[in-house]
Amino acid sequence: MSARVRRALLILLISAAALSGCATWSAHGVSVRPPRKLRVAILPVTQDFKLSKLSSIETIPQGLDLSHMPPAEQKKMTEKAMAADLVWIRQSLDERFSRTYAYEVVPDSEVLEGLRQEGLSPESDLWGLKPAKMKSLAQRMKVDVILKSRLGGYGKLKSVWLAGVMAADYAENGVTGFAVAAASGNPWAGIGTGALETVLDTVKWIGALWFTNRLFVPVILKGELVSGADGRGLASNMETEMNFEIFGHDKTFDKYPLEQRKLKQVRLKVVANKAIDDMAVYFDGQALKNEGGF
Repeated sequence: MSARVRRALLILLISAAALSGCATWSAHGVSVRPPRKLRVAILPVTQDFKLSKLSSIETIPQGLDLSHMPPAEQKKMTEKAMAADLVWIRQSLDERFSRTYAYEVVPDSEVLEGLRQEGLSPESDLWGLKPAKMKSLAQRMKVDVILKSRLGGYGKLKSVWLAGVMAADYAENGVTGFAVAAASGNPWAGIGTGALETVLDTVKWIGALWFTNRLFVPVILKGELVSGADGRGLASNMETEMNFEIFGHDKTFDKYPLEQRKLKQVRLKVVANKAIDDMAVYFDGQALKNEGGF
């Protein structure tokens, strides 16, 4: 990349940064003042995908042929296994956040009772709740903040996820093309650069989706921390973790017997634990940045 192109990109980035604002948590009625911890209610985990096969999240035992099972029964079995994993992820979030610097986790029974009083259930669309409803829910549970989380991928990535990633890359390619055109004074140079990058990214991501769904165990866990004072978001984060299905070795599996390390359900839990740990560290860090309310 030439010096002129880098200079043009730098100007664009500086302009974007100048236009974007950064509100502190105190602007949303949340004050981090140790040694008092923030009371956080961790809502049941939701998912934005549907599983069609149990094999996406569990290794089917040898000798068990599900093809002879009625589709309705297979679906019920898959949904039951997925529901159990969602409960486990939520419990793991509770346990991990209880060890953070900034948060005191509200007991599960209080969260469920708060949901019931608001006419909600663990199966409700908790991720899509409006600020007014989040505020009302927080007041019922007497919490400072609410953590809502959603699985965007679990054992398999969706094509929709790929579309989102590709759209972000395409937007970046457009910026690059504009920068090249501005720096060179030749609009066709910018168009050519943007088009070439777009073609290369398309090939890359389509290949990556095929490769990932067959050789990796992916987990995509998105979390958003919401203010209990106004029901609006304080911080959000997307954690993406992957682990090889048939290649490589990870020391985190050493505690499992050799025959269990190849089981997809074991690998998913190990990978999900990494995403959960990263999320707790991230939101703990966000609280530290807002310590003192400034």
